Amino acid sequence: MPDHARTHELLWGTPRAPRRGPRPSMTLDAIVETGIDIADREGVAGVTMQKVAAALGATKMAIYRYVPGRDELLAVMLDRAIGGAPDLSTIGWRDGLADFARKMYARSAAHPWIFDVANGVRVYGPNELSWLEAGLGTLATTTLPGPARLDTIVLVTAHVRMLTAQHTQSQATETEIAALMAKILTQQPDSFRHVASVFSDPDRAGRDNAFDFGLSRILDGVAVLVEQSHES
Repeated sequence: MPDHARTHELLWGTPRAPRRGPRPSMTLDAIVETGIDIADREGVAGVTMQKVAAALGATKMAIYRYVPGRDELLAVMLDRAIGGAPDLSTIGWRDGLADFARKMYARSAAHPWIFDVANGVRVYGPNELSWLEAGLGTLATTTLPGPARLDTIVLVTAHVRMLTAQHTQSQATETEIAALMAKILTQQPDSFRHVASVFSDPDRAGRDNAFDFGLSRILDGVAVLVEQSHES
């Protein structure tokens, strides 16, 4: 079970220097960056205290002098990897939310494991909280009530999460999948007529188009809510 008080200190306070033992030979920054590098290559499951220590040429016990455990390390890695939120304060709510989603999607593409860590009740770090602040800020000029604004950010983030997971979990390229689908549909054309018509369309949506399509439909729905909130 994570130590929430220690996680809060690591994310928001001044990191403690080890109190006992030899003079520190590494830094928390080095530990966190090493963990991120491992997660980028192997996924979050590949991040262990032993593996991080080995990459730094240290012992596992030496790592524990800086972070109390894996859960706390992952929390700091998450906040470091997502970075600070973009400045969305000078654009309208729709363009602002679109920019919010696209920049989050780009960040998750660089570090696909972040949504594996950003789950459940946890201590938010300054970077993660800055994204929530920026997202809510885009809706500040609307008359949407607070809960609706928060639910909108949750919905947009869920869309980013879903497309990130779909891309990350696919072990085959889109070209390979398209070739396999073509083979299946050629062999059984009468059983899957509607599927075949979609896959034979040269303008059919790819992953990026699916992201833009879904985001546009979400924003269309939010626009209706914004209009209704003006009228009420």
